Parts: sequence; structure tokens; C-alpha cells
Amino acid sequence: MKTFKSVRCLIAGLTAGVMLCSSVAILPGLTMEVEAATVCTVNTDKTYQMIRGFGGMNLPEWISQGAQTQ
Repeated sequence: MKTFKSVRCLIAGLTAGVMLCSSVAILPGLTMEVEAATVCTVNTDKTYQMIRGFGGMNLPEWISQGAQTQ
């Protein structure tokens, strides 16, 4: 029983340490540098995915107004 309690305390301590380390980033006075791309090129002529139609979905709210998939 004492071993189980020791293991439980160890796991609780490790969890608390991880939570403390992850919350350090939100402390005031600490700054983080962020980098982003300066140029973004969008090519609308290139097809990566084709979606045909809107699927065969039927919601009960739509049935009273007529099926939308007919």
C-alpha cells in the first residue's frame, strides 16, 4: 500500500511539474519570437481537391420542407 501511495505522489509531482513548465510561457516579461513567411503565392489554376455536389445529407428539420437531396 505504501508503494502505491509513493507512485501516486510521484505521478502527481510529475504532472504538477509539467503544468508549471507549460504555464511559464504566459508569465509577463517573457517574450517569444515568431517568424512567418513574407510572401504567399496563391495559384487558383492548380486543383488539389475536387468536391462534387453537397453530399446526401438529410436533417430532420429539412424533411418538413422537402428533402434537399432529391
